[in-house]
Amino acid sequence: MKNDFDFIREQFDGSGVNAPENMGEDFVAKRLEGLEPVAEVENKNKKKRYWIPAGISAAAAVAVLTATALISYSLVNNLAFQKPVKLEKAVSSHSASLFGFKSREEVVKTVERVNKANDKRMINYYGNYAEAYAEDGAAAGTGSAKTFSGESLGHNTTYVQHTGVDEADKVKTDGKYIYYMSGNQTAIDIYSADGENSKKVASVSSESKSDSNYRCFSEFYISGSRLVTLGTYSVVRDKDGNAFDPGDDIEYSGEYTFDTATFAEVFDISDIGNIRQTGSFSQSGNYCSSRMIGDMLYIVTTDYAENGQDLPFICAEGNDIATADEVPTDCIYSVENPVSPNFMVVSSLDTSSNVSLTRTKAILGSADIIYCNQQNLYVTAYLYSNAVYNSFFDNSNSEASYSEPESTQIVKLSLDKGLDITAVAAVDGRIDDQYALDEYEGNLRVATTLYLDGRDVNNLFVLDEKLEILGSVTGFAENESIKAVRYIGSTAYVITYEQTDPLFVIDASDPANPAILGEVKISGFSTMLVPVDDNTLLGIGYYTQDEDDGIDMEIQEGLKLALFDVSDKSAPRVLDEKVFKNYYSEVQYNPKALVVNYERGDYVIPFSYNRFDYERDTSEQYSGSLNFRVANGKLEIIDEYVSDVFGFDDDIISGAYLERCAYTGDYIYLLGWGNKGNKGETVIDSVRYKAE
Repeated sequence: MKNDFDFIREQFDGSGVNAPENMGEDFVAKRLEGLEPVAEVENKNKKKRYWIPAGISAAAAVAVLTATALISYSLVNNLAFQKPVKLEKAVSSHSASLFGFKSREEVVKTVERVNKANDKRMINYYGNYAEAYAEDGAAAGTGSAKTFSGESLGHNTTYVQHTGVDEADKVKTDGKYIYYMSGNQTAIDIYSADGENSKKVASVSSESKSDSNYRCFSEFYISGSRLVTLGTYSVVRDKDGNAFDPGDDIEYSGEYTFDTATFAEVFDISDIGNIRQTGSFSQSGNYCSSRMIGDMLYIVTTDYAENGQDLPFICAEGNDIATADEVPTDCIYSVENPVSPNFMVVSSLDTSSNVSLTRTKAILGSADIIYCNQQNLYVTAYLYSNAVYNSFFDNSNSEASYSEPESTQIVKLSLDKGLDITAVAAVDGRIDDQYALDEYEGNLRVATTLYLDGRDVNNLFVLDEKLEILGSVTGFAENESIKAVRYIGSTAYVITYEQTDPLFVIDASDPANPAILGEVKISGFSTMLVPVDDNTLLGIGYYTQDEDDGIDMEIQEGLKLALFDVSDKSAPRVLDEKVFKNYYSEVQYNPKALVVNYERGDYVIPFSYNRFDYERDTSEQYSGSLNFRVANGKLEIIDEYVSDVFGFDDDIISGAYLERCAYTGDYIYLLGWGNKGNKGETVIDSVRYKAE
């Protein structure tokens, strides 16, 4: 039986709750949850205050704050916390409710009560964790869009879930230039798309003119002649207001203010030699995700409120946290039983000329994964079961911890009605990624994996426009978990995995009675399903094989492509598969890394080959691009290009790491980050498309 720490660790590492990207010591100071606001309010809290004990270095302080943020990242129902004020129910369903506030004082009291309860749990957690750590010996130093059709633009666009809803990324191209976010996230480098003659022509920096703060990019958009950047902004100040770079390894003492916000900036790139900023905006909190529809940008952040005075804020006219406005009380809501002092903050911005704020909403509760179409935005938050959440803090090892279901809360916001919150619900289990959700004919389909009584089971729920459950398929694929989901029309295709990769075909044409029509099994597992046409699915994921040491488990050993025929939904079958042992690609965990060339009808993915021979103490490593297509029911490799630019030098400190690919015209471009003589730089390579 797993102990509670192992289980919770699996939840963070697996599909349940994902920490923000780059949440390591080096990045957490930039990404730690900050503040959040909305304009039009008299009361202003301009700083968030974190208490950092004397003698703790910046890195250590950041690590402590990160642990606190992650532990507080989830929500849960029916804990010891009781609402300090009687709030009015604003939106509700059979499974969840949101409450509104009448005054700022109600908001402050609620946040303070949550913090007080959370502090008690944290004290208990740190005491128990220290004891457990010592007992382990560590202290002794032992240690539904049919993406098979698309425009012919002459260049790729970001692979997105819904046509017409753009998603931010770290690489974009407009056919003339290639834009790539540097590995240290401090610049967006712009290269001419000239094949072998490509060169850097411009760069947009995230760095502030002031040394008093740290700014880094998270993602960006290209929209016509505009570059829209998103990132985080952090400032550490002492009690006298003196600022320090949070990346400095300095000794802190006394009381410090740690201000963090997410910024959006718009740049005019019509003249690449004279890029100029035309607008900016920021809101409190750590960047979660965003979407862009036409000129409208939607931003979601999670804001950790250190105390009752640290309410969500916005800076409608810039990035200066010191002049932020609090979100109006009538735009703030609370889940029924908030456990952690996290606010989910959502803003809509018009970026047509500069940056104009239209609406902001804040909910006392976290943001995890978002799903968006052209009408609605859904924001989810993972909810621990009561016993599991409590056992995390009291270090209990009781099997009762697994007797209550975990769940995912879903908040629905209308884009047509100015971010009005129109529905809220909770469903059993956790979702794997945004592709687990899809709206069709007004109903939301949600695929989840539920850990209950020591085993995983899987579910598919169909919810109506009010997020009331219409029908469901529950408990299928016992002891497996969902790895990929794709919806095409009224049909859901679900990949689960333990030691084989079953593809389930689920018919949801009758929302009240969804049913599994058929399934087919294949070794390994897909983490991404791509519609090729109405009858064919491409699976991209991992090749696995049995552990050599007689252990009853499989290990990931490379990249795998699989082709499924779903023309007969009651009897899906595997058409073809390709295995690339010791190959790895960002596309295995990030769908945006897939490049689709609609004009040629083929695909491109980046790859890195890594093979280590421990007996001979040798290794073989190289990187490149894999160009392939589907033809006559088969996977055909058109070209496997091995780059002489990306890879390792004899000196392991030097090297270039391939991350992504893009294409314009007749060329495929490979982009990554290099480390040459302790200086990081963007690295680019290109290869001409091989004739079909």
